[in-house]
Amino acid sequence: MLKILDVGSGIGNEGMIKAFFGDVEKEVIRLDINPEVNPDILHDITQPLPEEHIGKYDIVFSSHMLEHMERAQVFPVMRNIASAVKNLGEVWIIVPDLKWAAQEILAGRDGMQVQGLLYGAQRPGNPWDIHKSGFTLNALRRAEQLHGP
Repeated sequence: MLKILDVGSGIGNEGMIKAFFGDVEKEVIRLDINPEVNPDILHDITQPLPEEHIGKYDIVFSSHMLEHMERAQVFPVMRNIASAVKNLGEVWIIVPDLKWAAQEILAGRDGMQVQGLLYGAQRPGNPWDIHKSGFTLNALRRAEQLHGP
């Protein structure tokens, strides 16, 4: 059975996790900072994980969470995420693609979908719904360089 930690799960990524991992037998543990989404683990991922979660998961999955971190937090957050993975485990990170957004803007298709990708949905009353960082595949691969001074 795969043990998956869903970091920044919100109300849950069950559909996306099922799309990626199919009907493989799995246990999904949801981690989020927002108590309103009733996560299995209430935790601020900018802080190190509690010891009982270090090296315990086959896969750590994070979808559309990292862009909500300030640039200076990106590398520490990625380090915290990676600490949860077992030896030979995997980290799956999904973020909006700035390259796609730039191509859309250059093609004159800079509507609300592009605005949402760049700046987040910004729903009133949701302090986590604003994008503070942006990534291309290359930027994500070298996230350590983004952590700043």
